[in-house]
Amino acid sequence: MKIGIDLGTTYSAAAFVNDGKPEIIINSEGDHTTPSVVLFEDDGSISVGNAAKERMMIEPENVVSTVKNYMGTTEKFIRQGTEYTPEEISAMILKKIVQDCAEALGEEIEGAVVTIPAYFNDAQRKATEDACEMSGIKLLGMINEPTAAAISYMQNKDFNQEQNILVYDLGGGTFDVTIVTLSSKGSNVIATGGLRNLGGHFFDQKIAEYVADQILDKHGIDLYEDEYIDVLQEINSKAEACKI
Repeated sequence: MKIGIDLGTTYSAAAFVNDGKPEIIINSEGDHTTPSVVLFEDDGSISVGNAAKERMMIEPENVVSTVKNYMGTTEKFIRQGTEYTPEEISAMILKKIVQDCAEALGEEIEGAVVTIPAYFNDAQRKATEDACEMSGIKLLGMINEPTAAAISYMQNKDFNQEQNILVYDLGGGTFDVTIVTLSSKGSNVIATGGLRNLGGHFFDQKIAEYVADQILDKHGIDLYEDEYIDVLQEINSKAEACKI
């Protein structure tokens, strides 16, 4: 089975073609998406996904998140005394996704097409290739995220004449916009741009900050003090649920 993987900043997902239509593959937790978060336990074990996300604020020194922002850089993450590159962290996320897909589909995953932002430079694209190699998955190809959206939009549509469309990509960490020309011959990206620090993750932060400010103003309790870290983690989780 060949799959497509959206390796996202905050969440990742995978899909396959089922009877000619793309279908999201449910992960081992029963969800459509997997948090792009990795937790390094004291005993040397590694967790990817929801379990890691739940410990982000409680154990930030043991967790790595938003690693996509560091792809193609020399950034290093030291966790439990070991140094990891962004590619190695991304490989752990990819491995979890592929394992879940194989389990859900009941067959071996032959390879994957991985989406990347249109603004990724050569170093970032090479880093994504390296992450796939480290994860053990055969990379069938990479496709720009807005192009993938345009191809999905084109399914079952008849284009009598060339047209330009605007693709908005509001992700977890970035808000990008791309102009794509569509025709019967396919698609072509004309221009792309965006804001790197605007997305769902920042919406969550603003909601949580608002709640924390209200509690401080009305009750004199500062949730950013260490003793309230568990409460702050819960508020962050509920802030995301509220946004959704």
